[in-house]
Amino acid sequence: MNLPIRTHIRYLADRLAIEELVSRYAHAVDRHDVPLMEGVYHPDAWDEHGAFRGGIDAFTGWVNGLHERKTIAHTHNITTHVADIDGDVAHADSYVLFVLSLRATDKVMIGTGRYIDRLARRDGRWRIELRVTLTEARIEVDRSAGGTMFGSAPMGSWDRGDPAFALLSPEPRSDRPAAATAPPLADLAARRAVRDLVMQAARGLDRRDEALFLAQFAPDADIVVAGAALSPEAALRRSEAAGLFDNLAHTHNVTTQRVVVDGDRATATSRLIRMVRHNDRRSVGVEGLEYRDTCRLGADGWRIVRREAASDWSFDGDGTLFEDDDGYRHGRRDRSDESYARPLVA
Repeated sequence: MNLPIRTHIRYLADRLAIEELVSRYAHAVDRHDVPLMEGVYHPDAWDEHGAFRGGIDAFTGWVNGLHERKTIAHTHNITTHVADIDGDVAHADSYVLFVLSLRATDKVMIGTGRYIDRLARRDGRWRIELRVTLTEARIEVDRSAGGTMFGSAPMGSWDRGDPAFALLSPEPRSDRPAAATAPPLADLAARRAVRDLVMQAARGLDRRDEALFLAQFAPDADIVVAGAALSPEAALRRSEAAGLFDNLAHTHNVTTQRVVVDGDRATATSRLIRMVRHNDRRSVGVEGLEYRDTCRLGADGWRIVRREAASDWSFDGDGTLFEDDDGYRHGRRDRSDESYARPLVA
């Protein structure tokens, strides 16, 4: 049964609001902006963030102090993001790639983790009411390895003097007019659905949730592996046999995406950074990937019908730092992972 158009609009608006809220937090924490950070949470919210467990008033001082003591610069990059909405409550699983330029050593820490959020809409606005932060893998690299290649770019700052504030409003505004040539609702809904296929397939791989992964593909879909077109299930079996999932942690961080919709067909090109924490507990593999997906709209909604992948670069890094992870929870590679909890509880 077709849902009313108002329901579709509400869902798309809610998804966008939640996604932007998670990104707003990353912007706020990288600028050490307390009011902006507090605006992401409800006043009675609770955050579990490594060694910290408490309310938001205490959290902002703790996290800013931590970053000031340990780093000279940092960025938190939101990548793969999914959200389930049930009325005025939502649960979101948001991957984060964090890069910390360490103060005490000539090293840069690169890591992957996730924000598991329970959100609530109160007085018409979505805010986080409970967050659990998980870590998956970390590496250290020599800060001098980059040389002066990017020395001509201005540095960001930990205040509202940062150039971003000259362009962005610190708070979302409701009085901005709609774009004069807004894309039709069907196109917006299709692009949201196709993006979710890629995100959920990544999450299925990382949680070893075979049912979730396969649900993103049409029954007649194929995945090109080493030049051979295999069914999604056969591709999984081949990857398992090759030992690609035999590791402690595995994250597919979806970054840049381009989706083009043409009626009941769509193509999606997605860049990913994959991080794998190996069983030796000492090394972490990092790889740049591109997925090229062809998708089709059928009776069960949008599904991937063909996937091709390309690897652009890869390297191994020192992952021993992960053993000293400041009390962070770790993700789990099954349905006991916190992201499956409904409702998420502290």
